[in-house]
Amino acid sequence: MGSHLENMARRLESDPFFLACPLKLYQKSEGLSEDTLAAVLKCSKDAILSVRLCRAPAGEEESFQDDIERIAGRFSVDADALAEAVRRGQALFHMTSGRTASAPLLAARDRDKERENDQRKGGIP
Repeated sequence: MGSHLENMARRLESDPFFLACPLKLYQKSEGLSEDTLAAVLKCSKDAILSVRLCRAPAGEEESFQDDIERIAGRFSVDADALAEAVRRGQALFHMTSGRTASAPLLAARDRDKERENDQRKGGIP
């Protein structure tokens, strides 16, 4: 049964709705093995598997902390370490998800190109 849950957790690593996603990104960014992640979170590898299958906490600070504490208590995980890992993983997800400021940056580049064209044509400097 463990391998089925492991496979499910692996499939959820790209879905930010589940903790598998931010935990995997945190683990990867820190270069942690599964054993080392368990040591950081002060829990067993089985507990990490269960945590990965949980819904990710909401973004609001108060409800985020309540969710983290509930999950940490249920699976005997260090709440502070879990909160740090999840926050960092969520930040990494948002930085790499393609929904960042790329569109405004492209627009700014387009405006620069328009200025260059205007300057070449004798338009506005």
